[in-house]
Amino acid sequence: MYAYDGKLYELTIPKRPSNFENTEKTVVTKFMVGTNHSYLVCGQDTANGGEVSYVTKQGHSMVTAFRYTDYVAADGIRHCTVNGKSVSKTELDAQIADFEKGFVRSFLHILG
Repeated sequence: MYAYDGKLYELTIPKRPSNFENTEKTVVTKFMVGTNHSYLVCGQDTANGGEVSYVTKQGHSMVTAFRYTDYVAADGIRHCTVNGKSVSKTELDAQIADFEKGFVRSFLHILG
């Protein structure tokens, strides 16, 4: 991948994008595209508490504009955060909808 700092970086594409046998279909990269902004939506191991981040270019840097978690722990309790603060599932859904308002989802599928 060519980056904004003028360097080339190797992207490591996972061979198995899920933790469960026979559930993966394809690796997908999600973009949110609006009239004045676009965000790369990325997350790893989100079912186990990994964070989902919306990143964008600001000057010569990539910055995180919005981030959240949404997972059910081993004890059966749902955990949701927005930008590091604990919220309810309803609040999480509302904040995601508010952040994504006016954007169109665009997907890049990587077939293996």
